[in-house]
Amino acid sequence: MSYEQEFMVVDVVLLSDAPTRGVDAFTLAVVKMERQIRKLFTHLVFQSDTFNEVSVEALRASLGAEKHFYFEGIERGVNALFRLTVADLIGNEFGSLLESVDYAIQYRNKILHRQLTDRCLRREDLIKVVDGVRRWCKALAMGAERENRLRRLRT
Repeated sequence: MSYEQEFMVVDVVLLSDAPTRGVDAFTLAVVKMERQIRKLFTHLVFQSDTFNEVSVEALRASLGAEKHFYFEGIERGVNALFRLTVADLIGNEFGSLLESVDYAIQYRNKILHRQLTDRCLRREDLIKVVDGVRRWCKALAMGAERENRLRRLRT
């Protein structure tokens, strides 16, 4: 599934007149962001020479059993498994986009646990974070695709 296809549902929500469209789009965008980094990580793990077909079931069971497998840890895993870091894949915008990702993770933790944030978030604030998360996901997808094409050219 492409980056654009992943975010189609976010766009539908944002274009609606639902009073909760800000928090709904935000929640979906964060799920998409986490899914993207997880997919990249698992792709790298399952493509690694360290594991073979015999290892797959045990590896799936181990990953599935882990209860504390969060965004930051997954990003560190990608950085450890791949010759480029997530920052390298995203490129020059990484620093500015990281702020949106950090806010998204902080807000997600509060919102999904039904806690108050210290920011008095408005719909516009959440939509701004959605835009940053979208740009981060797009940059990561483009960087990963670029590296995938280069890898294929080298082989």
